[in-house]
Amino acid sequence: MDKEAFYKRVQQYVAEIPLIVLGSGASVPFGVPTMGQLAEKLRDSISFTEGENAEKWQAFLLELEATRDLEKALHNATLNSEITEAIINTTWNFINKKDKEAFHQIYSNPSSHKLIQLLKYFEKTAKKRISIVTTNYDRLAEYAVSYTNSLCYTGFTFNHIGHHISELVDSKYQDLRDYRSVIKVWKIHGSLDWFLDSDNEPYSIHHSNEIPEKHIPCIVTPGIEKYKKTYDEPFRSIMSSIDKDFNSAVSFLCIGYGFNDEHVQTYLIKKVKKDGVPLVLITKQITDHAKELIINGQISKYILIEEDGSNSRVFTSDFPSGFNIDGNYWSLDGFLNILNPQ
Repeated sequence: MDKEAFYKRVQQYVAEIPLIVLGSGASVPFGVPTMGQLAEKLRDSISFTEGENAEKWQAFLLELEATRDLEKALHNATLNSEITEAIINTTWNFINKKDKEAFHQIYSNPSSHKLIQLLKYFEKTAKKRISIVTTNYDRLAEYAVSYTNSLCYTGFTFNHIGHHISELVDSKYQDLRDYRSVIKVWKIHGSLDWFLDSDNEPYSIHHSNEIPEKHIPCIVTPGIEKYKKTYDEPFRSIMSSIDKDFNSAVSFLCIGYGFNDEHVQTYLIKKVKKDGVPLVLITKQITDHAKELIINGQISKYILIEEDGSNSRVFTSDFPSGFNIDGNYWSLDGFLNILNPQ
C-alpha cells in the first residue's frame, strides 16, 4: 500500500467521527507515570512492618518481583482494606502531582497537547456528540476539551463540587445541552477529581491538592478489586453509558491503548466483529495481546500503526504481516498530518 492509499483509508475510517479510546500511552508524553513507574512508587513508598499487614505486603512484593506486572501482582495477591487504602492513596498522590505538572505545561503551551487539535478537527465536522473512553485517572482529556467550543461531561454536574448524575438528559440540564455541544469523557477507572465521602457518595472536587478529610479517592486500582468496584456508583452508570456509546459507534480511534483492559476491549471487539465498523490504533508499540485480538481475531476493517525507528509500521486486514511507511504516524502529532495533510 502506498502513502496516498494509506492516507485515504485512514481518512475514510475516521470520517464519521469515531469513538475515541485513550490508553496510558496517550498520557506518557506528559510525564504521567506508567504502570511500571507506579509499581516502583508503591514498592518504595509503602511499608508495613508488623503482623498480618507485613505478611500480606511482603507476599505482594514477592509477587510483583516474580511477575514484573503490577496488575497481575495485585490480582494474585490477597490484600486487606488497610493495604488497599494505602495503595489507592499513594497512587492518587503520585499521579495527581504529575497531572498538575502536565496541566501547567498545557496551560503554558496548549499546542503541545495534540488531543486539542484532534477534538477541534472532529468538532468542526461532528454530526453528533463526541465521546471519549479512557482507562486513565488523569485529566488530560478534560484539559483538551477546555480548549474546544464544547462542554466536558464526565457523569457529574458542572459545579465546582459536582454531584453524580446518571444521565445528562435530566430536565434541568436540557437548556444547557441545547446551546452548546458536549464532549463526553467516560473515565472507566475513575478520576483524580472523584472522591467518596463517609456515606460512600461520589463527588467531583476539581483540582484538589490533597485528599479531602473523610474522603477516599474514587479510583479503581489494577487487580481484582476493580471488578468489585464497577458494581458501585459512579462506575455502574458510566459502564451503562459506555455500552450505549459503543453500540452506536460508527468507528473507533484508539490512542496509546494496549487492549489490556477487559472492560473496554470486550465492548470494542464485540462491536467491530459484529458490525464490521473500522478500528484505528496509533501507539508507540502494539502489544502482543492487541495483535492477537485484532490481527488474528477475524476483524474485517482495521489499521494499526506503531513506531518503527523514525518511520511507522502499519498493519491492515489486507496486509496483516505489516508494511513500512516513511514518517511518524504512530503519535497523535504525526497522525494529525493524515487528517490535515499539508
